[in-house]
Amino acid sequence: MKAFSATLVFLVLLSIGCSSTNQQDIVVVKSSGYGYSADNPVYCGGGMNGEREYLSKLRGPQGQWVKLTRLSDCCHFEIPGEYPRKTGHLSRWTVRYAGITQPVIIYLNAFQKEPVHAPSGFALAN
Repeated sequence: MKAFSATLVFLVLLSIGCSSTNQQDIVVVKSSGYGYSADNPVYCGGGMNGEREYLSKLRGPQGQWVKLTRLSDCCHFEIPGEYPRKTGHLSRWTVRYAGITQPVIIYLNAFQKEPVHAPSGFALAN
């Protein structure tokens, strides 16, 4: 029964992630280094849900769907302010899309929130 439930949840999430995106909803922003290092991660905030939301909008430069592979977490840090957890970490993702010559690794901070945009060479769907 657990396997069936897990499969059902996976299929629901997959169907949400596979909805079509209109080309006019794609925004390409050029920014050097943003998201490509532990020193300049994407501050998507919101925990796993914030990460999932950001990654669901990430596209190749012409709106291509991306293939994501989660790598190990890294780079533990102290969280300033009145956050229940005192420490956080960055998550790392390998990103590929049709036409990219070499996959890249992006860094996400799901513990702190700032306005987000796409790393250089990528786009975000609205």
